[in-house]
Amino acid sequence: MIKKILLFTIFAGLMFSGCGYFDCCFPTVIKVNPTSVTLEPAAANTEDADVITNLSWAVADKPDWITVYPNNGNGATSVSITADVNSTGNERKGVVTFMAANGDKAKLNVTQTDDTTPPALIEVTTIGVTPDPASVTVGSTVTLTANVIPANASDNTVLWSSSDGTVATVSPAGVVTGVSDGSVTITATANDGSGVSGSASVTVTAVTTVTYTVTFNSNGGSAVTSQTVNDGGNATEPTAPTKTDHIFAGWFEDDGTFASPVTFPFTVTGDITFYAKWTAVVAPTYLIDEDFEGFAAGTTALTAGWLQQYAGTSASVMNSESNNYLRLRGTNTNHCQYYQNLPVMLPDIITVEADMRPNGSISTDTGGFALGDKSLFLWGACVARVSFENGKINTYYNNNSPVTMYTLGTFTAGQWYHVKMVCNILAETYQVYIDGTLMEAGGVSTFPMMPGVLPKEFVLVSGNSMDFDNIKVYY
Repeated sequence: MIKKILLFTIFAGLMFSGCGYFDCCFPTVIKVNPTSVTLEPAAANTEDADVITNLSWAVADKPDWITVYPNNGNGATSVSITADVNSTGNERKGVVTFMAANGDKAKLNVTQTDDTTPPALIEVTTIGVTPDPASVTVGSTVTLTANVIPANASDNTVLWSSSDGTVATVSPAGVVTGVSDGSVTITATANDGSGVSGSASVTVTAVTTVTYTVTFNSNGGSAVTSQTVNDGGNATEPTAPTKTDHIFAGWFEDDGTFASPVTFPFTVTGDITFYAKWTAVVAPTYLIDEDFEGFAAGTTALTAGWLQQYAGTSASVMNSESNNYLRLRGTNTNHCQYYQNLPVMLPDIITVEADMRPNGSISTDTGGFALGDKSLFLWGACVARVSFENGKINTYYNNNSPVTMYTLGTFTAGQWYHVKMVCNILAETYQVYIDGTLMEAGGVSTFPMMPGVLPKEFVLVSGNSMDFDNIKVYY
């Protein structure tokens, strides 16, 4: 009985003593002290905690941003809790779970504060505005620059203002625009509330336009209007003047010698006169100038220098729309041919022009004109000839046999054609123009005249029906 009382007393004393029966005598649990810590947002900020157990233990779970060292141990151990830099801008929380070997767990609550403390404000102390002074003309711009000190001021922006917007305005970027004559103060004020400002004086002046007069002296030609041009501006080329029996040869800065031609556009820096140069046109000498207006309509016997070589079917002066012209009619075997004699001494260059209209079938030798010598061969020698025949416009010389022919193109019956033949008597060559176009045949535009034969007559010929008008032979 005494033994039982003694054992009960010992058991009760153990239960209610300071060592704690389950904590010391039976240490099968794990604790952490303290149960919560708070960390600053910066890196390497550390707090300590104690893991209390008599068993081995390890960290079972934690957020990635928390580091525990050591993260395992055997028995009671002091650990360090560290967090990464908190750059989230918000406070964050996490739980570290410690687990003993027998599976018991203890939790540590970790709080990391956010970095919400604003940086220290660095105020503007000085503002310099350049250039100072500045100048600008009305309608033009000048850009001012605000130099803020210190360079690392928290807010280095400025607000621009003008003391008089009727003289000059300023944009948010410091661009000053001149409005009218006068002076203004342009101010740049710090936007950080410090009240610091800087300014520059700007003078605005009106634009003075200097103009000069460009005079065109046509030297006897038609009048040309002068031009008023700003200093440094360009004079433009006017419409060319005209002058009877002259060809305009351009504008020149000098008169008489014409050594300095004007190139347009011409930059003007003062009053100036330009002078027209002219080339005199030598009036042609006409050997024949016939429009048949001197003949009465219906005339069949030509006079005034016209001579008949072959009668053909008929020759008569026709009239249409108050205009006279000559119609020659013939056949392939009975041509109608008229001519006029040329001077014995001819110039080096002689030109023949006429309007011609083939009327008959294009499959026949309709007709044409020529320079020739009727005393040679049966039909006379054609030194140079343009002929409408078999639907084509041909040119050739006739040395009786063989004939070298060049086809210039085709023609339409009933249509007028203006034909010009320019003959170089000295070189024994000629060129043909139809309605103003230089004609070619096989890439050749200069054709041979009959060698060794001097033209003595101008000849009109028709092997069917051919009209002629405005005949000119000249040099």
